[in-house]
Amino acid sequence: MEWYYTLYTIMTLLSAAIIVAVSLYAWRYRDVPGGIGFFWMLFVAWGAMLFWALELLSHNLALKSLLNTIRFSFIAVSPFVWLVAILQCSGHRAWLRPLRVVLLAIIPVITVLLTWTNPIHHLIWPDYPVYQDGSFLIPVRVFGSWFAVHALWGYGLLLSGVAVLVHTIVTSRPPYRLQAAMLLIAIVVIIVPDMVFVFGVVPGMTLTLTPFGYAISAPFTAWALFRHRLLDLVPVAYRVLIQSMSDGMIVLDSRHRVAELNPSAQRLVGIPLASAIGKPATEVLPFAQKWANHLQAEHSTHLEFSHHHHDDGVLHVYDARISPLTDRRRNLTGYAIVLHDITERKRAEEALRRSEADLARAHNIAGLGSFRHDLRTNCASWSRNFSQIAGLGDEEQHLPMDMIQKFLHPDDIPVIQQAVEEVSSRGGSSSINIRLIRPDGTMRHLHDQFEALCDEHGRIIELFGTIQDVTDYKLAEEALREARDAAEAANRAKSAFLAHMSHELRTPMNAILGFAQLLSHFSHLSPEQRDYLNIIHRSGEHLLMLINDILDMSKIEAGRMSFNENSFDLHRLLTDLEDMFLVRATQKDLHLLVERSPALPRYVRTDDVKLRQVLINLLSNGIKFTSSGQVVLKVEAEAEAEAEAGSDEPELNHAPSFPPNTPCSLHFSVSDTGPGIPPEELDDLFEPFVQSRSKQKKHEGTGLGLPISRRFVQLMGGALTVESEVGHGSCFSFTLPVTVAETSEREGRQTLPPVVALQPGQPCYRLLVVDDEWNNRLLLVNLLKPLGFDLREASNGKEAIEVWEAWSPHLILWISGCPSWTATKPPGTSRPPEKGRIRW
Repeated sequence: MEWYYTLYTIMTLLSAAIIVAVSLYAWRYRDVPGGIGFFWMLFVAWGAMLFWALELLSHNLALKSLLNTIRFSFIAVSPFVWLVAILQCSGHRAWLRPLRVVLLAIIPVITVLLTWTNPIHHLIWPDYPVYQDGSFLIPVRVFGSWFAVHALWGYGLLLSGVAVLVHTIVTSRPPYRLQAAMLLIAIVVIIVPDMVFVFGVVPGMTLTLTPFGYAISAPFTAWALFRHRLLDLVPVAYRVLIQSMSDGMIVLDSRHRVAELNPSAQRLVGIPLASAIGKPATEVLPFAQKWANHLQAEHSTHLEFSHHHHDDGVLHVYDARISPLTDRRRNLTGYAIVLHDITERKRAEEALRRSEADLARAHNIAGLGSFRHDLRTNCASWSRNFSQIAGLGDEEQHLPMDMIQKFLHPDDIPVIQQAVEEVSSRGGSSSINIRLIRPDGTMRHLHDQFEALCDEHGRIIELFGTIQDVTDYKLAEEALREARDAAEAANRAKSAFLAHMSHELRTPMNAILGFAQLLSHFSHLSPEQRDYLNIIHRSGEHLLMLINDILDMSKIEAGRMSFNENSFDLHRLLTDLEDMFLVRATQKDLHLLVERSPALPRYVRTDDVKLRQVLINLLSNGIKFTSSGQVVLKVEAEAEAEAEAGSDEPELNHAPSFPPNTPCSLHFSVSDTGPGIPPEELDDLFEPFVQSRSKQKKHEGTGLGLPISRRFVQLMGGALTVESEVGHGSCFSFTLPVTVAETSEREGRQTLPPVVALQPGQPCYRLLVVDDEWNNRLLLVNLLKPLGFDLREASNGKEAIEVWEAWSPHLILWISGCPSWTATKPPGTSRPPEKGRIRW
């Protein structure tokens, strides 16, 4: 029997060599899904065969026992490794979760540990008996109690792998069905001999036939690897490359029947694979008619078609690539159709087309064109819009820059050359205005903006820019400039007219008021006559006030009103206002109150004339429109630093004092208990010549007091506001920024008592009154003559010179507006020569 063991050992070594070769080839595909598992499956089989052969060849019992332990360790884990490899190769990789793998490996790991510790507990085999047959020491297999657990668990794993392969054969398509069949044959030829030996099916069998099973299965596995490219086209690879691809994959046989639909194609048509396999494409694929004619082509073709996707019902656009499938003899076996969803690309193309169309439309509307200047060739190209602007047609143009310059205005060529040189040398951008002369001779104004473009090395090679036709804007700007010049001329004419009217209106008014004042000095007037004079005087003052308001409003609208800041005594101003309106308030039985905060500074800097006018207007309106109750003027002070750091409603009267040159805010409010103003009239209250409808029937006026007051307050840095409630009165208020001063610039101005005559002992002064208005001269003469002056009159410059030369007056009163001295001066003189103590 020695020859038998020799042949047995040779077959075992040959099986191990074949498995090594196949394992080395499988290692090359370890990165392919399932490749690493397949390698380890072959590795454990190789280890079992190698150490089994070495065990048979060894004659040392201790070495044979060690080799037997190593061999059985490989056998203990081989079912586990085999099942894992089968699950990977068959496309069930998702089942191999970590917890499941650990549970599957528990029994094999325990078996390996018990194998190496068997001399202690003998659970794998009680001993290692052998018998000698010729030169071979053959082990006698006596199994322990744990071996049964290992056998049942191992065969269960192997049979589970067989079940997975059977399922793969049933559900897979060629060539995967043949590959699975090869793997199934390989495992069956290993399992069957091993089970025959382990379970003692053949009495007297001392050696397992498993090595012969490996010798048979290894060629099957190698054939699947080298002939059918098992690791190139394993089911997992199919799932990754075909089943999981987002494109739809359809395989038809030569008769145009469906042989394969990947999941994407199934979702597209809404038909499962089982319902479509073997049926004509035109029956199960609603869009098959659109590319049926292309199935006769011998080469790959592609086309586009649209179809409502089954999942969302939205119309999708697909790119279909149809490729014929042939065997090795070039015989047509079917067609592979790949459907790529290009809906988003089509939408992007449509959006781009619309964007380009909108951009072109916007360029047309805005009169905008573009150009590109190649600095390497000194040639320029521009868009169709630019050609239309330049009057060169509707096509794009490509011309050298030298030819383009003939269309430009000669004066603008140096400007363009300088801008191009600067941008070409330093980069960046430029913006210039140029003039272009069309072939028909018309000129267009253009706004040119361009920037430098660089190559991959950072060198400036091109200039790209835009051209906008701004001719209409230029014409509109010219028309606006002409309109502005006309408006300024009209404004100057208006100012001249107002200045003239100021003189013309005030001259008779001064005469009316002056002569009324002179008549009031007559002692023989009756009371009735004095009443008439008072009426004349009041009416004249009212008319003069209206004239002043109109002139002030005109100055404001013309922007000629200025802010004249000076320091003054604020307390004296308030006292004067109180004295001024106290009589009027008393006559109407009203209470006039002027409230001042204790911290109110005495001297401040602002425009006191305008402030006085504003307060006079507000107090006058308050007394005028209030029938009963009171009118209150309230003034409070607040330091600016405290106002900025304070709350939204600061207390204005808490500061004890204000040092000089300190910024300060003064808050003025004039409130009354009058009838109030309706809310709908508040917005128009500050408009010129607008009065409250509830008051204009009872009171006269121009409606300019509040508009002028508001403009004055704005000019001084504040804002005039009003709060009113019908039946409860009104409150006008404003806050002005001022600066605390040390003294008043007006303190030195003393109010003189009325002049009644010259002091005794004074000489008789000669006064010459010059005015072209007789009534003005008469008024001045009658006002000055009672004081003791010697008076003469002249109506123009010529008469004045004659009187001056003959009479030598001490003082000449030349009324503004009278024909001036320069109208009658001798040639080469600017004023009369000095003669005595004459003052002009």
